[in-house]
Amino acid sequence: MTLAFEIKEYPQAQVTSVRQMTSLAEIAEFHQKSYPRLEAHLRKHGASMTGAPFTLYHCESFDPARMDVEICIPTERALPEEEGILSRVVPAFKAFATTHVGSYDRLCETWEALETKMKEEGRVGGTPGIEVYLTDPEKLPVEEWRTEVALALR
Repeated sequence: MTLAFEIKEYPQAQVTSVRQMTSLAEIAEFHQKSYPRLEAHLRKHGASMTGAPFTLYHCESFDPARMDVEICIPTERALPEEEGILSRVVPAFKAFATTHVGSYDRLCETWEALETKMKEEGRVGGTPGIEVYLTDPEKLPVEEWRTEVALALR
């Protein structure tokens, strides 16, 4: 796996999201349950997705048993909050980023490579961590899935 790394600016984003404490073992299920809820919420309020969906990790350090995870869909405007669905603005931030290609099952390897490269370059990461889902897994074969992986810089 050959990865290219860059410093990237993530702009402020209005999002509709769900956030919960979960574990690495349960994160796929959290995603699978959350997207249909979020998409239904957008339809209910006549809103559209304005960019790639993403996940924020609000954890200072990685603990596979306890992860503070927020699944976000960018929207053009704030929507009413209801039944655990949030509407908020994610502030802009600068991050150290790379792009993962392939199955989500191997994202941990890309995160490890990102953190290793940051240490080699003397960079210090903070929160949030972010995964931006650049391709729709229902429309492409797994070997073409692209996920941007980044860690905010302190």
